[in-house]
Amino acid sequence: MIETNPVIVRRWRGDGVESIHRGAWVLADTSGSVLAHAGETGQLVFGRSATKSFQALPLIETGAADAFDLPDQSIAGAVSSHSGEAQHVAAVSNTLAAIGLGIDALQCGPAAPFISGPTAEKQRIMHCCSAKHAGFLALSQHLNAEPGDYLAPGGAVQMLVHQAVLEITGADPSMVTRGIDGCSAPTFRLPIRAMATGIARIANPEMAMLAPSRVTACQRITGAPPFLPFCRGSTCCRPMRPISWRLGQTQRFSMLTNSWLVTKSSPPQSWDDHARNPFRS
Repeated sequence: MIETNPVIVRRWRGDGVESIHRGAWVLADTSGSVLAHAGETGQLVFGRSATKSFQALPLIETGAADAFDLPDQSIAGAVSSHSGEAQHVAAVSNTLAAIGLGIDALQCGPAAPFISGPTAEKQRIMHCCSAKHAGFLALSQHLNAEPGDYLAPGGAVQMLVHQAVLEITGADPSMVTRGIDGCSAPTFRLPIRAMATGIARIANPEMAMLAPSRVTACQRITGAPPFLPFCRGSTCCRPMRPISWRLGQTQRFSMLTNSWLVTKSSPPQSWDDHARNPFRS
């Protein structure tokens, strides 16, 4: 499948094309209907961090977030990757304190802040996925499960996460498999059409005929503050400063195979200009 996908990115160095990258994208609505696409819509991909909003649904739906009075920063962290800056570490620390656990409970590997030198100290709490892990631990504590088992595929936490991923994406369970992400947590391999459907539903839950508890969970996720994800000045945060973080203001979404989310009302015709300058309008 990959070999038949179209070229969607050309990377330029000076006036010459240094490399080309094939991929597929899908523009889907909340019903799962494909509105536009390029490449194989059924291609199986590991969504990795692009599935964090799916994985965080049980944290809110079970009442865990409310039971521990977790602030919006904790929710934003659970659905994001971060760079280990002070505000990220503080948010994760607050989540762990609220649930009565320490840094040692995190099962992600130690990391240094993205903006740091080679001799910087590495800690688990600075890992880009530590906030997601803290969210899993909050769910585990709420379920009275063993904290050390929060990443076990057959444990209470990951069983709920797996079910939420299947439901929000509408994916055929036989097409969804799991692997281990770089942070040691389970990650999901599923069709990009299902990924696009899930993101559309997270963004527009009122249109997706979801259960009231899921609508509320999606609204809290998309209403999370924009300052937390990744690092200041990065390509993730710079576009989020002048625009709303609430994805629900865009009606249709597409998912690229490299987990880029495109919030456009029409599909891109060429990524050449964006490869030269990602901030060119």
